[in-house]
Amino acid sequence: GTVKRMEDSFNFVWRVPRARGLLRRISEYVALLIIGPLVVAAVIGFSRLVMSRVVSYAPVEPTPAFSAVLLGFTPHVFVTLLFTAIYLILPNTRVRLVPAVIGGVAAGVAWVITGKLFTALVILTTRLTLVYAGFAIVVALLLWTFAGWLILLAGAQLAFYVQNPNYLRLGH
Repeated sequence: GTVKRMEDSFNFVWRVPRARGLLRRISEYVALLIIGPLVVAAVIGFSRLVMSRVVSYAPVEPTPAFSAVLLGFTPHVFVTLLFTAIYLILPNTRVRLVPAVIGGVAAGVAWVITGKLFTALVILTTRLTLVYAGFAIVVALLLWTFAGWLILLAGAQLAFYVQNPNYLRLGH
């Protein structure tokens, strides 16, 4: 149901009049359910591999190695690639690669900034008394969900306008 709502939202952003057919949708969702966990496992395995290499080759002095810098940017690159893939695949229309990448990079940067703000908010709420901290976590989770969807849809909107700049005219 969630993926169907996402597809409907993306089709609305991309001004696509109709969604995919039922058989095509089911086959693509099943493929997503099979490939998705494999990709997540590969990302976790790659991160662990890079982390073990950084720890085993770490110099005695605390100087930042190239691998450590690469490891720090790896999650951001994967988030950007994920957003780009979503923008390419989910709408029921042909999306070119460059607009999808631009939307993915913008959404990835916004995601990272929002994630850092959310982390600061959670750290701030742990300083509150125990009763209020529970309520603050629920509110923070709802805010994070809202911000995540907003970022996802804003990146899709950006990708749409990069691919279709004629819709930027007044009155459209």
